[in-house]
Amino acid sequence: MNAMAEVCEKPGAKVAELADILRHDIRIGRRGMRPGLGVGGGCLPKDLGGFITRADELDAGEAVGMLRESGAVNARRQRVIDLAREELGTDLPGRRITVWGAAVIGSSA
Repeated sequence: MNAMAEVCEKPGAKVAELADILRHDIRIGRRGMRPGLGVGGGCLPKDLGGFITRADELDAGEAVGMLRESGAVNARRQRVIDLAREELGTDLPGRRITVWGAAVIGSSA
């Protein structure tokens, strides 16, 4: 919220109103703030990208460094595959593996 407050200051927006709106989104509220393969669902990259672009337009890009890193961490899903290989060995073809909370569509990983 500190980053969002800094961005809101530029055009004169009220960060308290933004915070009130965001708390209604279950992906952002307490239930959505858990470690896992990614945060915020499939819309997060688009949402972060739009917010970061707007922050840059308002010359408040320094405020969103943490959001840029959140997006980068969210994109590193290959790490889960690497951890599975470390734990289970490299002989994975033909084995059925379940990762709770994971949903990978169209992946041959």
